Amino acid sequence: MKAIMRSFGIALFIAGAAMSVIQMNEVEPKEPIKEAFVTADELAKVQQQLQVQQQVNDKLTAQLKKQSQKKANQPKIVQYTLNVKSGMGTSEVSTALQQAKMIEDANDFEELLINEGLSSKIQLGKSKLDSTMSQKEIVAVITARK
Repeated sequence: MKAIMRSFGIALFIAGAAMSVIQMNEVEPKEPIKEAFVTADELAKVQQQLQVQQQVNDKLTAQLKKQSQKKANQPKIVQYTLNVKSGMGTSEVSTALQQAKMIEDANDFEELLINEGLSSKIQLGKSKLDSTMSQKEIVAVITARK
């Protein structure tokens, strides 16, 4: 009988301790919770705001797509170092530039050099070029003194 009473006392103690812990962990709201009722007018306003936001989102998405397409369509800038060696003529220089995709047509470039009287002014050595340069800019670089 003594063991039963002791067990019953321990059980009551544990139950009381558990209830105390639960009560300490409960958070009471500072303000009473109000019932959330939305009127038809309020609902219509929210739906209208949502539609406006969706339209803005669609416009921004379209603009981003256009910008990414523009970037994809832009040609990449190719850089090239032309190394003019002794004995190279205008045809070899023009061919090297065409193969490097710095110019479209080697014959047109060679004619430009000859017509401008610059075919004998091509300087030996390395010249840094890129694909954004015009033919006249390329001529200016490869005929400039180093």
